[in-house]
Amino acid sequence: GGGGGPQVQHRRCAVVDGQRVTRRIAYGSTKSAIYVWLLLQTRVLRLQVTELERSIHATRVSMPDVEGIDKEVASLKTDLYKARHASEVLSDNLEDPSANAARARLLGGKIPEKDELVAKLQSLEDRLSMKKDALLDKSTVLDEVSQLTDALRGEAADGRATGAQLAAAANSYQQKLRAVTRKMMATISELSLYQATALKLHANKEELEHLLEAARQRLAAGQAPTDEAELEWDSMCRQEQTVEELRRQRDEVAAILDAKGAVQHSTADAR
Repeated sequence: GGGGGPQVQHRRCAVVDGQRVTRRIAYGSTKSAIYVWLLLQTRVLRLQVTELERSIHATRVSMPDVEGIDKEVASLKTDLYKARHASEVLSDNLEDPSANAARARLLGGKIPEKDELVAKLQSLEDRLSMKKDALLDKSTVLDEVSQLTDALRGEAADGRATGAQLAAAANSYQQKLRAVTRKMMATISELSLYQATALKLHANKEELEHLLEAARQRLAAGQAPTDEAELEWDSMCRQEQTVEELRRQRDEVAAILDAKGAVQHSTADAR
C-alpha cells in the first residue's frame, strides 16, 4: 500500500498491465493483446489530460487581480511624488526665515571676520553636499521603483508572473517606500538638530560676551575679573605666606643649631 489519489493508483495499475502486455507481445502476442495494450495507453493519456486540465483550472483560480495591483502601484507612485514635494516645501520653509516670521529673529553682534565666514561657508557646503547625496539616493530609489513597476506591468501583461512572485515584488516595493520615508524623516530631524545647535551656540556666545564685559568692568574698577579668579588669587597668596613662614622657621632652626655647634667646639679640651 502507499499514498496517492485514485488517479495515481489507476495510472500505476495501467503501467503494470502495460508491462505485462508488453511481455506477452515480446513472446508472440496476438492482435487482441496489442489492442488491449493500446487501450491501456489511451487510458494513461486520458488520465494525464485530466491532470493537466485540473492544474490549469487551479492556476486560473489562484491568479491575482493584475489590474487591481497595477492601479495600486500607480496610486503608490502618486503618493510618493506628493511626499517628495511636501518634503521639499517643508525644507524650503524651514531654511527660509521670511516664510515663518514668527520663529525668525535678527541676530545682533558684530560682523563676522573672514575666517568665520570661510568656516561658515565650508559648513554650508558640507550640508549642501549631504543634501545632494540624500537627493541622489532618493532619485536612485525612485528609478529602481519605476523599473520594478514597469517590469511588473510587463510580466502581468504577458501572464507569466505567478501569484507568489507578484506578492514578493509588492513586498519589496513597500519596503523600499518605507526606506524612502525613513530617510525623509531623518533629513527633517537632522535639520531640526542643526537649528537647535545653532541656537545653543548663539546663546553660549551671548553668555560669554556678558561674562567678558563684566570682567572688563571689574578690572577697570580694580577688582578681580571673576569671583573664581579672586578665590584662586587668595589661595595662591595663602600658599605663598605659608611657604614664607616655613622658610623663616627653617632659618631660625638652622641658626639655633649653628649656635649650639659653636659652643660645643669652644668648650672642648685641647690634646
